[in-house]
Amino acid sequence: MSAQLGIHSKLNSAPRPKGGWGGRLSTEGIYRVSGNKSEMESLQRQFDQDHNLDLAEKDFTVNTVAGAMKSFFSELPDPLVPYNMQIDLVEAHSEYRRPGLGHT
Repeated sequence: MSAQLGIHSKLNSAPRPKGGWGGRLSTEGIYRVSGNKSEMESLQRQFDQDHNLDLAEKDFTVNTVAGAMKSFFSELPDPLVPYNMQIDLVEAHSEYRRPGLGHT
């Protein structure tokens, strides 16, 4: 998969699929529940062939898409967030989560 997945923007700008999004964008714990391995591999193959793959036209579960993304990120040669920035990122997130500063 390309590093320029654009999945979030595609989901937000795509027309709603038949039956609506069914809560897919607000599903909690999407990385805790594994997607179907053969579907994740199919998604990977389709994306490798077409980087403009429109997920709204596909019938993949949110867990399949999340699992494919998780697999992609774990296979990167370097981490998505460089090691030297990880502590700062966690601290920034902690500050943001404080009452009165952002989401609680």
